[in-house]
Amino acid sequence: DLHRLFEARLVLEEPVARLAAERLDAAALDELEALSAAIETSIAERAIYEAVELDHGLHLAIARGSGNRFLMQAIDRLNCGSLRLWYVAHERLNDDVRQERHRDLVAALRAHDPERAGLEARRHVLRFHERQLELLRGAIASWQPPAAS
Repeated sequence: DLHRLFEARLVLEEPVARLAAERLDAAALDELEALSAAIETSIAERAIYEAVELDHGLHLAIARGSGNRFLMQAIDRLNCGSLRLWYVAHERLNDDVRQERHRDLVAALRAHDPERAGLEARRHVLRFHERQLELLRGAIASWQPPAAS
C-alpha cells in the first residue's frame, strides 16, 4: 500500500501545487513561509508531533490555495491517512535539522511558477517516499525470527 499511497499523493499534489502557484495571494504565501519555518523549528526542538501537524497544515494550505475545495478535501483525507508515517519517519530517522523540507516548494509558489511548483511538489513527495523505503529496509534488515521454543 505504501507505493499506492505515494502514487496517489503524486497524482494529487503535483497539479494542486501548479494551481496554487497561479492562485495564491501574498497573505497565503506568507502563511506558507511561516508554516515552513515553524516546521523546521519544531524539528530542531525535537517536537516531532508538532512538526507533523504543521506539515499537514502546510500541505492543506497549499491545497486551499488551489482554489478547489474538492482537491483540498482529497489532499486532507489522503494526508490524514499518512500522518502516522510522517511521524514515524521524523522520529526514527532523526531528521537533519539543517535540511529545509519545503523551502524550494514555497519559493516556487511565491514565484507563481506552476511548472516549478509541480516539480518541487513531486520532488518533495518522492523524497519522503524514499525515506519510507529506508525505514522499511532498516526494519527488514534488523528483523530476527522468534527463538524456537
